[in-house]
Amino acid sequence: MRQPSEADRANRLTGRRNPKHQRQASIIWPQLRRSGLLFNQNLRAKLLEVKAKCLVAAPTGMSRAAAARAIARLDREREGYFAGSVQCLRATVLRSAGAAADAEALLAQAVTSYEAAAMSDYAASSAVRLSAWRSDSAKLAEACIRLRNEGIVAPERWAHMRVPAAIIGSAR
Repeated sequence: MRQPSEADRANRLTGRRNPKHQRQASIIWPQLRRSGLLFNQNLRAKLLEVKAKCLVAAPTGMSRAAAARAIARLDREREGYFAGSVQCLRATVLRSAGAAADAEALLAQAVTSYEAAAMSDYAASSAVRLSAWRSDSAKLAEACIRLRNEGIVAPERWAHMRVPAAIIGSAR
């Protein structure tokens, strides 16, 4: 496996993304559809979540619309434990569109949804992102401690994986 370059690491930290995410989603999704794997609802929902995360991470307005459609498709699965993911992804899209206050409120709902579903590392990861958006260092430290208590060695990197960074033009 290729080691990430310095540019890849810098882009990960700043929230900038390579358009390859959107290309990969558009190439791989039809292959998954043809494979028959999407007949399993749990797997289908997880793959829809991954597709939406790829589109959220892509840096164009067109992908923002595609991400919104993918998130709506995930929401239609009505899998209770994906409610937090739907809220989290919608919050990221809202923030990338400049609606920071609405995004923060929705991400706070995602934290609550994850906690209700006993998904503590997802809840703490969302809390990391939310506290970063709000520049609240005390809440950030608290959320990182929660992740460390779960056995996560690098909480901010873990949170970045769980909660995709906002599209270019907005703070992580």
